[in-house]
Parts: sequence; structure tokens; C-alpha cells
Amino acid sequence: MIAQNSGSIVTLGSIAGMGAFPLRAYSPSKTAIMRLTQILAVDMGRFGVRVNGVAPTYVLSSTIKSRIDVGLRDPNRIRKAGALEMFTLPEYTAEVINFLCSDAAAAITGLCFLSKWAWRLRQLISYTLVICLGRLIRDQLNCQLLYELKHCS
Repeated sequence: MIAQNSGSIVTLGSIAGMGAFPLRAYSPSKTAIMRLTQILAVDMGRFGVRVNGVAPTYVLSSTIKSRIDVGLRDPNRIRKAGALEMFTLPEYTAEVINFLCSDAAAAITGLCFLSKWAWRLRQLISYTLVICLGRLIRDQLNCQLLYELKHCS
């Protein structure tokens, strides 16, 4: 990819990497994948290589299906785990990965795409809004200061 100055890498994480879950090995490993995705995006971007991640919630894989069948998982709880009350099928995740590898995503790098992450979505939106407002205020203050320095000296 470096030699051809283009390419796309997509990592596969989990929403379990986004918060504190009682999964001592799984959650930290998924957090590490997401951080690695960001680091690689910065490192590989200068070579034309994009790096993004996908972090789904429960995917209705054969493993989850078998756990539902024997009563180890509650299908209604899985279905209601996100903003869209539906099962996330493996092909849905594959479609996101396919998009991230396509030319349609040529300007996207360093992002981790979450699926069905409703229980944290409000918190994420609020945090993002605070960051954006903070940057807007900072930029306006900087512009005002530069204007005053230029016109008042």
C-alpha cells in the first residue's frame, strides 16, 4: 500500500471498547484496536493509506444464535441493545467495511464507525457539541484578537 501510495485498512472492534464493561480482557483489547486505528490513520495518511474501524454491537453470528438457542442469551435484549430495535446481521457490518474500502470513502480516515450505539449516543453528541462549541468560541476569540492587534497597533 505504501509503494502504490493508496489503500484502505479497516479494523474490527466492538462497542465494548467505548466504555467500562465488566469484560476484563475483551473491552481493553477492543479499546486498543480503536486507538491503534487512530494512530495508524495518522501514521499511514502521508502515504495515501486510509485507516478506519468498525465497532458493532451484538452481531447475530452463528455463535450468538447458538447461545440464544440454548438460552444463554436473550434475543429481545440483544435486539433492543441499540437505537434500531433489530438484529445486526454480519452482512451489515460487511457492507460498512466494503464502503470504507471503496472510493466513496476516499476522504475518510481515522474514524471508528459504531453500529446501534444508542445507549451512549446522547453522551457522544453532547461531548461533540461541547468540543465544537469550544473550538468555535476559541476561533472567534482568536480572530477578534488578531483583528484588534492588526487594527489597533
